[in-house]
Amino acid sequence: MPDEPADAGELTERFDFGAALIAEAAALAQRFYERQASLTVRSKGTQDVVSEADTEVESLIRGAVEARFPSDAFFGEEFGHNEIEGAEDVWIVDPIDGTQPFLSGLSSWCVSIGFARRGRLEMGFVAAPARDEIFMGRRGHGATLNGRPIHVSDSTRLDDGLV
Repeated sequence: MPDEPADAGELTERFDFGAALIAEAAALAQRFYERQASLTVRSKGTQDVVSEADTEVESLIRGAVEARFPSDAFFGEEFGHNEIEGAEDVWIVDPIDGTQPFLSGLSSWCVSIGFARRGRLEMGFVAAPARDEIFMGRRGHGATLNGRPIHVSDSTRLDDGLV
């Protein structure tokens, strides 16, 4: 692409890494989901719980990021952040987005990973393993669902849409 930023290669490397990582994290989350009734669960506050699935999936993601990109910062829902202040590159993670549905055996949960550079979101990865879906997107490169390009509707009327 003629207007590719100077750091396009680094971003491509992170995108490829993120694509592999979301699949690995989703597989781990799915294994926990298949036995959600036996998971250890604790309360974080009113109607806010965390399960061993949340912590284990976040640990997997965090460990992989730290091993591959040790200078990148990490911000996770369960364990917080490391050296995020002033960081140029930050991974943002919600290991089980929708813990209540997850623990209830519903399919409306996912694993979410984002990557920001200099405060600007560059890419995101969302896996809904109970639905066999992986969404990925990168700034300037579009988005996909299970590898197929997706896009927003060009409809301009509410009654043409799905709400």
